Amino acid sequence: MQLRCRVLEKMPQIRSRHRSPFIRHTATTEKINAGSLTYAKVDLNTRHSSFVAFFRLWHLWHSIMNYVDLSGRAKFRVTGPDRLRYLNGQLTNDLNALVLGQAMYAFALTAKGKLAGDLYLRAVNDAFLIDAPPELRESLLARLERYVVADDVSIEDVTERFYLRHFPQSLAPGETRPGIIRSESNRFRRLGTDLFFETETVLPAGAGSGERLGDAEAETLRVVAVMPRWGHELDENVLPQEVGLDDLAISYTKGCYLGQEVVSRIKSVGHVNRRLVKLRLLEGPPLQPGLKLTAPGKPAPVAGSLTSVAPLPVDGEIYALGFARRNLADPGNRLAVVDPASSGLIGTVEVCSLNVT
Repeated sequence: MQLRCRVLEKMPQIRSRHRSPFIRHTATTEKINAGSLTYAKVDLNTRHSSFVAFFRLWHLWHSIMNYVDLSGRAKFRVTGPDRLRYLNGQLTNDLNALVLGQAMYAFALTAKGKLAGDLYLRAVNDAFLIDAPPELRESLLARLERYVVADDVSIEDVTERFYLRHFPQSLAPGETRPGIIRSESNRFRRLGTDLFFETETVLPAGAGSGERLGDAEAETLRVVAVMPRWGHELDENVLPQEVGLDDLAISYTKGCYLGQEVVSRIKSVGHVNRRLVKLRLLEGPPLQPGLKLTAPGKPAPVAGSLTSVAPLPVDGEIYALGFARRNLADPGNRLAVVDPASSGLIGTVEVCSLNVT
């Protein structure tokens, strides 16, 4: 008992050194009716609910062997002597800069410069291996195949062939066993490791001993890292620069590709009309996607909307992602939250910096 008390007394110091643990909170439920929506009010100042929950979530974040299971993502294998030239004319990033053993993030666009999909790809022997959101399995394959005319390129759907695990903490260098395709990727804006493999029996020593992050932990990690997700922040109506991933996904110096004219025109203008922002709840009921954002104290006009909400608090804060008008998207700005059903003001959020801890 004395040992447990001394450990508990040290928890504030532990939290100050590690600024990215997920901390579960005891929710004090007080029903609030807002139009057609009913919320349970959450006391953000409530301390963590238990010693065990704190260290479980801290462990999930920091353990090098814990992973996110991405096996459900669509996967394509691109082969043929023209594969590099062809894909470079279809994607926003410069595949000539792709380093063996690393994954590259890129967008596929429409001719009007809108998104057709987002994906990661890596070079594997005589092929490129692509993974993309599961919702795009059919549409992205059709988009990539559409312009294969005289090119010697073949695109194969290998979704069912491979498992895919992502380790948010990069694995230590080591010998790769046959059947494993390893690449370093930045899926959460920090260097991690992807492992493609065909069976669960060929993982390198130690990589199979980690714990799978649950859906809530993985989604919270994504929101805090401000990585957009197809169907939430990304869809066919989004321009690539609106999500702020130019440094990861767009090359402004490569040759022509489908949609480049629109991308280059936006760069020359210098801005887009709205931007993806990370938001912190200051007051009000729990956030949920679909709620609207306006300037403080003004129920209209609408200045943006919420697209994703972290399922778990982080360091006592509730975070969300959304789009806001350019003039309201700077860190430190406060925005009002509006229930679209009643047009009533129900809360306040603050725009956060995009720094990833």
